[in-house]
Formats: sequence, C-alpha cells, structure tokens
Amino acid sequence: MKACLTGKRDIAIVIDESGSVMNVNYIKQLAFLQKVASAFSIGEQGTLFGAVAFNTKARLAFTLDQHKTKESLLTAIGSVSYVPGGTAIGAGIDFARQQVFTVANGDRTEVDDYIIVITDGYSADTVTSGIAARNAGFTLFAVGVDGYDPGDLIAATGDANKVFTAPDYDSLDGIVDQLINAFPCDYFCGEQVIGNESPVNPVNNADKFTGQAFLLTDEMYIPSCCGVVAGVEFVPSLSGTLEFIVWRRDGSGGHMYWLVGKSDVIITDSQVGTVVNYTFPVGSRIIITDGDTFGWYSTGAVIPAYALCVDASTCPGSYQRSTVTLLEPGITSDWGGSSVSAVSGRVYDFRVHATNNTAPSPTKQTTALIPDHLAVGDVVMTYAPVDPDKAEIFTHVLNHTYFYFDTSTGEIKVKSVLPRSYAKYSMSVLSTDSCRHQLTTTVVITTYNSPPVLENLPTVIFITDNITAGETIFHLNLVD
Repeated sequence: MKACLTGKRDIAIVIDESGSVMNVNYIKQLAFLQKVASAFSIGEQGTLFGAVAFNTKARLAFTLDQHKTKESLLTAIGSVSYVPGGTAIGAGIDFARQQVFTVANGDRTEVDDYIIVITDGYSADTVTSGIAARNAGFTLFAVGVDGYDPGDLIAATGDANKVFTAPDYDSLDGIVDQLINAFPCDYFCGEQVIGNESPVNPVNNADKFTGQAFLLTDEMYIPSCCGVVAGVEFVPSLSGTLEFIVWRRDGSGGHMYWLVGKSDVIITDSQVGTVVNYTFPVGSRIIITDGDTFGWYSTGAVIPAYALCVDASTCPGSYQRSTVTLLEPGITSDWGGSSVSAVSGRVYDFRVHATNNTAPSPTKQTTALIPDHLAVGDVVMTYAPVDPDKAEIFTHVLNHTYFYFDTSTGEIKVKSVLPRSYAKYSMSVLSTDSCRHQLTTTVVITTYNSPPVLENLPTVIFITDNITAGETIFHLNLVD
C-alpha cells in the first residue's frame, strides 16, 4: 500500500550526473525519479518538486514553482540534461538547500521540506552538508546504486532507514515503493475545521443572485486530509434548503470537476441571522479527500450571508458562481466556462467541520452456491462492504484462478471455465476505501454439478406432411 502522498510537501531531487553513471543509466535514473514523483499528488495543494543535477558542481534544473501539474513535472524530470563530471554529493545537497528552497523559487514556508539524493559513486567532498540540512529542518533520503559509498549516504541522511539501495540501475524499480512509503503520514482529518474564521454576522448581507451554484476555490476552503464532512457552520440570510456539495477535479488539468456528493441543509425562519452549526446525520456525511472543493446551491436566493471585505489584500478571491441546473452525484461541470462568474469583494462566513471517516465492515453476503456450467463473465455474486459514509469509493483486489472482481459493476464474476464437479473455493477480497482503510473478507464460492437443463423444448411442434427424412424439425438447447 502506498504512503500518504496527498498532503503538501516541497521536495528537491538531487541527481547524480557524474561520468560513472553514463548516458544509458542516466536515462534509467530519470525514469526512476519519474515513477517516484508520479506517486504524489502534484500541485499547489499537494507536493511540489524542484531538481538539482550535480557532478563536481551543482546546477539548478528547475524550481519548485515551475511545474504544478503531474504531466509538466514528469516531462521536466525526463528532460534534465546529462553533463558528465566528478561526484560531489555534499555540493549537490548544499545547492538544493540554498537555491531550491527559497520563497523566490516557490518554497512554501509552512510546508515540510525534503531532499532525495541519488548517486552511484563515492563523494569527492565530505557530506557534512547533510548535517546542516537536517539541522535546518530538512528530511533527507538517499538512493545508492551500484558503486555507492554507504558511509556517504548515512552521513547525508543521518539514518540508515532513510537509505535505499539497488545493485544496478535496472533494479531501481524494486525500491520505488520503499522510498515513497518512507514519507511520513498525516492523512486523516481528525476533528478539523476548514474555511473562514468562526462565523459572525455584523451585517446581514444577502445576495441577489438566484438559482446559482457556488464553488469555494479559495485555498482556505481546500481540505488537506481524508475524512467526511460532519457538518457546516454559517449565518443564513434567509430560510430554505441549501444543497451542500463536494466537488473533485476530474484529473484533466483544466477546470472540470465532478460532483462527489451532496447533502441538504434545512434552514428555518427562526435561524435566519443567527450562527447555524448544522450537523449531518451519519448516512449523509460525504467523503472528502485532499484537494476536494466545497460548494453549495439553492434554487432561490443565496442562503449564506456575507460580509464586505475591509482589506482587499486579505479578501478571498476565489469564489465562483455558475448557473448550473443539474446537480446530481457523478456529473461533471466546467467551472471555467462562459456561464461561470467570479465573486469578489466579499467573504462568506462559512466553515466546514470534518472528521475521520468510518472504516468498512464485512458484507453479510460472503458465500455463493453456483452451478459449475456458468460461463466466463457470468455473475457469481454482488460484493460490497458495509459503510455508512456517503459517496464512498472502494477498490477491490481478488486474485483467483476462476473468479475476478468487476470494478465497474461491483460483482464477482467467472474468470475462466469452471471444472465440472462439486468444489468449494475460498478466497480473500481486499477492499480499500477512499481514506485507505483496508478490509479483508473471506468469500466462499461453492460449485455443484447440476442436471442438464433443456432451455427451449416447446409443448407442441407443427410440421408439414411433406417433410423429408433427415430434415431438422427443431434444434434443442441443452446446457450442462
């Protein structure tokens, strides 16, 4: 299982371009680093990568703020040129610390800093720079290939558990998971408040818009954890039904979002103008993961009240509104289209209360009795763990000779032709939810040899009086 890779991190990769690497292995080194980087959630709300290449000297390949999409980053890593020279690991680490991790080059001061150094040789300089980096709060990981010096790598990281090695460049793929799993995990929401300060309502400013969906894209509304929405807190300007919505980017890199889930918030007349702390019942708590976006919709006027910004520099500048008409879970919406308008000069007193999601429990149906003549692709049983969280998404792993899990339908199906006999097959289904809670369920499928089944024998057959010998009267479908 992969580590918690959706949180915010700033990472510098320090790449060995010494002559001992050679061009063919340099390409393999870059491919390895691409695989490591691709495991992370890339972007301003996730992880940013910078890169340094070193021989006897170090040079900047790209900064933290240059590549904020996964596609752009992977292209940049694969394009770092090869300039052969000596091996000065200390110089590479020093350069990364001093040049990559600067505000001007995109370093986020509130985010933890990491350095990954990869090398295949002995360092020509001392690696005391690792001590300086660790004293400055950096976490270092080292990858040694072929002719590396273990002493250099331990000197860099200060911890043998942060050193990962491969006998040659062709074996680097075998340590990808080891390296990414070494990153610390702070993934679950716990009891967390996301959004504006505690709602206040000095003036009851009500919007004049009607039938509008809102998207809260300001950074303070973006969760950096995994869990569920336990409730919302805001000041309503009028009564009615507010549809609270969770959106998620569809991965295309543009402004396309898909609707994860929605839950209704009922506001009464007596609550207008007061601070409402609305708690969702357990079955209405929507799953959220790092980077999701909140929003709301009401058929009439906008229900949450707002205050005018006193200081434009601190005013959230990323509210979007759109005349979306169909808001059902699973739909996609372009929040960069012509129907979308920016909302500025105001701040909505709106907060989201998040908590940990519920771990799944086994389904009641864990056995199935089937005839042994089922064909490949036929349904054996439906399998779904019990989980009260709304919009939960599971992945399932089932490895078996005769059965597989169809992720598109949530069904266990026949994988290959079954032996024609009574048999009992016991197998494990590994289910993982959105927040990586895992559940292993033992499923038992029993097959039996059933009598032949005649599928289409009619009660009456009419034939003409001039039928000839050997002519087919009827074709029977017999299944066994």
